[in-house]
Amino acid sequence: MKKVLILGTLVSSILVGCMDKEVEKSDVQNNIVGNKSSVSEAKDVQVKSKGTETLIEYPMLEANIDTSLYDTQVVEDNKNKRIILFKDQETGEMEYKSIFAKREKRLKILSTQDGLIFNEIIM
Repeated sequence: MKKVLILGTLVSSILVGCMDKEVEKSDVQNNIVGNKSSVSEAKDVQVKSKGTETLIEYPMLEANIDTSLYDTQVVEDNKNKRIILFKDQETGEMEYKSIFAKREKRLKILSTQDGLIFNEIIM
C-alpha cells in the first residue's frame, strides 16, 4: 500500500513539474515577443528615463534601432540586468525591448514584430 501511495505521489509531482515548465515557456515567449498588455500594466515599476545615451549598450541600440523615433523607458536596472522599452512616440505602444546582462555584457534586442534581432556579447 505504501508503494502505491509513494508511486502515485511521485507520478503526480512529475506531471505537475512538466506542466509548470510548459506554462513557463509560453510565458517567456509572450514576454519576449511583447505581450503589450503586461507591459502597460507594469506602469508602477516603470521609470521615465533620461540620459540613456550614456549607457554602455547605447551605441549598439542606435545601430539596430532608430532611437530618435521612440521614447525610452527603463523598466528594470539592477546589478544583474537592465531592461529598456522603446515605445512609439505617437501611439505609446512598445516596439522594441532591450535586455542587457551586465555581468556577461550580453545585449539582446527584441522587436514586437520580428522577435530577436540582436543577441551578442558587447565589449
